[in-house]
Amino acid sequence: MGMRIKTKLLAAMVPMAICMTTHAAEPFALIELFTSEGCSSCPPADRLASELVDESDTRNVFVLSFHVDYWDRLGWKDPYASKAASERQRAYAKSLRDQRVYTPQMIVNGAVGFVGSNRDRAEQEIERALERPAPVEVVAEARASGSDALRIDARVEMEVELIHRDWDVVAAVVERGLSQTPDRGENKGRSLAHDNVVRAFRVEALVGDDVTIEIDVPSEVDREQSSIIVYVQDTRTRKILGVTQVEMASNE
Repeated sequence: MGMRIKTKLLAAMVPMAICMTTHAAEPFALIELFTSEGCSSCPPADRLASELVDESDTRNVFVLSFHVDYWDRLGWKDPYASKAASERQRAYAKSLRDQRVYTPQMIVNGAVGFVGSNRDRAEQEIERALERPAPVEVVAEARASGSDALRIDARVEMEVELIHRDWDVVAAVVERGLSQTPDRGENKGRSLAHDNVVRAFRVEALVGDDVTIEIDVPSEVDREQSSIIVYVQDTRTRKILGVTQVEMASNE
């Protein structure tokens, strides 16, 4: 992928390297796609997500593809799925006052959800998000911590101190260029491609302005095809307040 304009800084892949990024609190669109390889309606949404990842070189757009596990019962066990991703989507169903849990679903900035393959709606919500100032700026750095672990130090900065703060910091390792061909289930025999698949994520409460997050990264993750998206989320409204992205340092 090309160099991220303004908002993302590529770091050299060197042993135990520190990757650091900072940017002004510019408008952004953070897209969480809830998808599954066991759902026949999801491949168009996965393709749309990949296109948005490609476009993120020129727009302040961040994409995370969360694979849920509740369709594994249809015969194909999605290798990227997790119970934590399903629970995250259910939490959004409550905050959005929509008790439906379905795939594919896109959620933009934690505030609005819709069918994840709806390209027109996605563009509409992204453009709306990019017109709103970001409440906070997120500064993050990541370093290797052991053979398969990462330590992420994040700091939240704001021009005006907000008194009522009940925030989490989410750090997610996303991997590009993944593919599978299921041998059973609704997508049997189809070639499926994915980008920015969430391979590991942690949520930590923000106390003060700084937080440290430790993430265990699956050993099969290609670090040269991966990055870390770090964002701040209001625990009451679930709206996203700020975001940044860092490339991953090699642990070799």
